[in-house]
Amino acid sequence: MLFVSPSGGLVAPNGNSSLVPAAKPFTPPGALHIPTVGGEMNITKGTRINVTIEYEALNYQSSWKGMVLRFPTMDGTFTQADGNLLFIPVLDRTVTLTGPNYSNGSTTKATEILTKNYTLDPKVQPFLTTLKLAVMANATYGTLRIAFRWEYTIWNPANGTVVKSQWSTFGDHAGQESTVTPAELATLGTTSAEYTTVGSMFWANLNGMVSGQRYWVEVEDPFTGISVEETWRDAPTNISTYKVQILLQNGHGIMAAAPWLVHIHDQYGDILYSIPVYLSDPSTAAVYFSVSPSVCSQVVFNGVTYHSGQHATVAANATYNLTAPACAGYTFSGWSQAGGGAQIASMTSPSTSVVALYNTTVFLTYS
Repeated sequence: MLFVSPSGGLVAPNGNSSLVPAAKPFTPPGALHIPTVGGEMNITKGTRINVTIEYEALNYQSSWKGMVLRFPTMDGTFTQADGNLLFIPVLDRTVTLTGPNYSNGSTTKATEILTKNYTLDPKVQPFLTTLKLAVMANATYGTLRIAFRWEYTIWNPANGTVVKSQWSTFGDHAGQESTVTPAELATLGTTSAEYTTVGSMFWANLNGMVSGQRYWVEVEDPFTGISVEETWRDAPTNISTYKVQILLQNGHGIMAAAPWLVHIHDQYGDILYSIPVYLSDPSTAAVYFSVSPSVCSQVVFNGVTYHSGQHATVAANATYNLTAPACAGYTFSGWSQAGGGAQIASMTSPSTSVVALYNTTVFLTYS
């Protein structure tokens, strides 16, 4: 197969010095960024692009034959002349380790027929990336390292033109990462409802190598990438299923009724799963009460006296009166709340008002 240079001449494999590595756009642990040398051409509507990925265990052991691996979506990425990127996705899938050499290109292959014209930048190498998601393996973390390579073929059926890249070369330096230490395999089971309300609990069942593992769960704004809520969850030992959870409410403000992303990370920072949730405002809110010290015990909410540990269920997005009754031997100190579900008008007044947005806890403190 001939390799076409930007100037139209022929080049030998590894010999195209006019192509430069694309700037690496993603830098989390476990991400791949694998450029390769290949042909440059204008791509017309109807052109077919094939992307093929192969993998191998660098430290292969015979006992690993048949090991289950999970690959996230990987994208063959081409830079256009205007700077925009063209992605050819090889969707997430489960594969097996079949031997000591590169294998399974047939099961990690994607074909896409383009629906518009593209002009590629002749000076930027196409590259493969994982777009932040983790590779996983049914192996203890740190014992296995997987190397990847990829190639692509561009075929224009209108004129029969075929441009085929070479296989990418191995590299783990200067902006190219071809290897990954896989996270321990945790498959995603059932999850809480995709459409739910602000203040509800998100949960997801992880199956597999979850015994004794630690997971970092966060809620992220899908438009800004800003994390608004996060928590660590520690799985007990000797289990094969673990439920990770996080409240869909922002401890630093109000989590609006909008789309959000829940990211489940392993303890090394890799994103194992990214799960969309769509929040709407609830029609009711449960307001729980906590009074300290316990000897004071009571709080008056909406004209009704509640003891510490009790709660009131009321219409959401409405305003209610909130009063700290006198407690012999103690002086009112202040109000506080958890999770952003209660907007208290005055934190320092024993008689105030509160807007109940969604399930929340109101704290009353005496000194």
